[in-house]
Amino acid sequence: MTDHLRLVPKREPTEKEKLIQRLKNAPKPDGMLSCPECGGRSAVTVENGVFVKNGRRTKGTVIHRDICDVCRTLKGRIVKMRTGKEKPEIV
Repeated sequence: MTDHLRLVPKREPTEKEKLIQRLKNAPKPDGMLSCPECGGRSAVTVENGVFVKNGRRTKGTVIHRDICDVCRTLKGRIVKMRTGKEKPEIV
């Protein structure tokens, strides 16, 4: 009954996958945020309802905090960045 099932051999990673893995494994200072998807280190905070009064910004409502800018702009995904020490969130 299971004669037709076989394991597919693991393929070699592409150049892009090798680069992403090198970025993820690169040494970084304690507490630095990095993206678990792409290894990027640029973070963005998205706020709604920000006003400028007398040349100063007033805070709005924080919609997203510490999301990866690379994944947001290139992939259109919102990925929460983490320091690597905490456990992943269960959603």
